[in-house]
Amino acid sequence: MSQAADFFVSYTSADQAWAEWIAWQLDAEGYTVVVQAWDFRPGSDFVQQMHQVVQEAKQTIAVLSPAYLDSAFGGAEWRAVFAKDPTGEHGLLLPVRVEDVEPPGLLKTRIFVDLVDLDAKSARTTLLAAAKGVRGKPAREPEFPGMHGQSRSHGTEAPQFPGGPGNQAPTKSTHDPRDDLTLGRSGRPPPSALPPQLLQDISSEAMWRRVGAVEELGRLLNTQPGEAAAEARAVLQQVIDDDRRSVSQAAIRALSTKPRTHWTRGKVELLHAKLLYPGARAPLDEAARRAPRSVLLREVSQRTGSRTEQISAELGAMTKLCRQLFGRVEWPVDFRSSPDGASYHMDPEIAHWWRQAGDSSAQPPPVAASMPDPEGGLPDLSPAFEVVARVAADHRQRAVPLEFASKDEADAYRDRLRSALTDRAASDAAIGHVRPWVWTPASTGRALTESGNRTGVEVRLSYYR
Repeated sequence: MSQAADFFVSYTSADQAWAEWIAWQLDAEGYTVVVQAWDFRPGSDFVQQMHQVVQEAKQTIAVLSPAYLDSAFGGAEWRAVFAKDPTGEHGLLLPVRVEDVEPPGLLKTRIFVDLVDLDAKSARTTLLAAAKGVRGKPAREPEFPGMHGQSRSHGTEAPQFPGGPGNQAPTKSTHDPRDDLTLGRSGRPPPSALPPQLLQDISSEAMWRRVGAVEELGRLLNTQPGEAAAEARAVLQQVIDDDRRSVSQAAIRALSTKPRTHWTRGKVELLHAKLLYPGARAPLDEAARRAPRSVLLREVSQRTGSRTEQISAELGAMTKLCRQLFGRVEWPVDFRSSPDGASYHMDPEIAHWWRQAGDSSAQPPPVAASMPDPEGGLPDLSPAFEVVARVAADHRQRAVPLEFASKDEADAYRDRLRSALTDRAASDAAIGHVRPWVWTPASTGRALTESGNRTGVEVRLSYYR
């Protein structure tokens, strides 16, 4: 391993589906994860790789089930981690229970994450909370457990919205706590770094406006510096306690979502080149043209003359294309639902890249490395760049789907590709971590392509950090 992974998922073959689900959730949150099904190459020494990853990973997740507890390898893995942190002070071992089983012996001393009988959403929330070390404080104040009907008393008042001085809740039972979000003690809106319309929407009776405002606060939290971000966080933390479940859940998502880092210029250009569905292109083109404003699906339909059903179907096809290219399901636009129908919003930076990708006059000429080499007659680099984007997205090693007549030809192609990647890394940092190399039977493992099996040589791409 070039760098210690955040998590190693230890499991037995009977629980592979659980292990991959757990690994996927963590990977989607930006953690680096090693799991045997994805990362152990055919032909490699299983025991040696297992020993290395157990020693290097920052935390080991043990997928607890009857099969795991009966597994010799599973027992060896968790015991090796236990020995490194016998008191649990450093939290190196994180047991995750997926079946109703009682951990035995020393494993009983570790508090486990319990996913038994949870639905997918609850299980994901529970898993990520454990991964982040989130405190188990509930979102709402617990009911007073003493005399029935007695008023709750507080030794310490909950923090008030910091929009204005002396902002105190009235003692009348008719007080609406949402008023604290927009009114100071004087009854006038306090000075605020947030847009006035946003504060009105957050206090609206219309559910869709409130949810939309919460989502916008989440965007401001991750894109606006200083006072606006601090105020957005304060409002979101207060809205978590809202009685309306959809609003509360939207606030939780907004506070727990990391800034968008998946989309880069290189990935936008690749998607633009590969996206052949007119119905999917239209909302992206319109969202890019209107950014930072949103565009309604019916507006796209009216502008293009396409039926909304056709556009929706082709957007679904785009989902599959994004997964194929980048190893994950994510659009370059955000989908939102409102009483006016579906709408699409594109981040201004992504919109700029998308417009440039569609404007040949604004683009620099294609780099020479993406075209055939007139002197050496080497294959085109375009297939390699498609693989590069996927490796940069999911960090999984892949081979370029080309056949090389000799190792010398593969070496020349690798050198040419390496130079081209260095040039492109200036505009796409993720590409800077992808490195090409030449595999032969003398290397570890087996060929990844049919051509590699036939010729005994292939150019591979791996992610290093």
